[in-house]
Amino acid sequence: MHSKQNHSQDALTREEIRNYQTSTDQKLKNSIERKAASSDFDSDALEGWSESGVSLGAMKRLDHKFSRSWNGYLAVVLLGILPISLLVLFFFAQDKEPVVSPAAEKVYQVQIEKTDILVPEIIESMDELPATEQIQLKQVIKDFQEQQNEVKPTPESPELVDQLPIKPIDQTIPTKPEKELIFGKEIFLKDLKVLDYRSYRSKPSISTEQLTLSGTPADIGEKQSATEDEFTWKTVDIPYMDYLEKSIELFSKGNNKKALTRFEEILKSYPDDLNALFYAGLCYYNLKEYNKAIEAFSTCQVNKFANFNEEAQWYHARSLLATSDKDKAKQLLHEIIDAKGFYAKQAEKLLKN
Repeated sequence: MHSKQNHSQDALTREEIRNYQTSTDQKLKNSIERKAASSDFDSDALEGWSESGVSLGAMKRLDHKFSRSWNGYLAVVLLGILPISLLVLFFFAQDKEPVVSPAAEKVYQVQIEKTDILVPEIIESMDELPATEQIQLKQVIKDFQEQQNEVKPTPESPELVDQLPIKPIDQTIPTKPEKELIFGKEIFLKDLKVLDYRSYRSKPSISTEQLTLSGTPADIGEKQSATEDEFTWKTVDIPYMDYLEKSIELFSKGNNKKALTRFEEILKSYPDDLNALFYAGLCYYNLKEYNKAIEAFSTCQVNKFANFNEEAQWYHARSLLATSDKDKAKQLLHEIIDAKGFYAKQAEKLLKN
């Protein structure tokens, strides 16, 4: 049946069907029957509707159901059209020249320190000790941790020491300095003790050579030609603690040659640097350069700061033994025992052996 909103001029309306069912006016019914007779569909429908006895209320329920179904179909159609429209817009946009943001136009830059890739020939040619004969990193860390639990003097704050006088190096057993030694502020990097020179130097930095590699990002490389890399070493200043931390990390990984290269670089800027002297001494020992290790440990013991005195004295004695200089080694070991410091028991054991 056609609803009020959807019918042709010749078809029966719902109002006419209602009148046919409810009206007692026979003329009106005859008029409706004649109109229905002009269409086989309407004639059969009118007859079937009259015989069924179904009220027009059922039609309203059908209208409501039809309306909901139609709304559902409409939603499905719209959801299908939307992604298709977006795809069309996307492919259309591909034909246009892409807009490159200012950030994308910038070239990338990578800084490489010279000491990261180049080791001086004199260090590269050094012969490394077997791992079992080297000064073991675990033992060094263990000693530091145990010493940390002991009572230590309160760190003092001397004047800035950017230009400390460098004392001549003497490979003989150092005598006790006349001036009282100072214990500076300590921190730990990779579980290894270092003197925090930031408290004693004004903006400490390391002067070294650095290479800057530049180029265009890969995503715009096809749109414009990439700039050629400039392989030029430039002298730059790197914050002291940043440079030291990377050097300590290399040492902690057992890379004695690269670590030594960096410690020597620190000593170029600060010849009296206690951190570089002590850890360079350990590297020299592990590289069988015992005389250079002795030189480094001796210099540590006459440094203004006494933070590594005990360790330097102990490894100095071991370096002397490695050179077969037993007399000086015994003398130094006795001094360690008499001082009753951290390494006294280890010195006694070494003397017995």
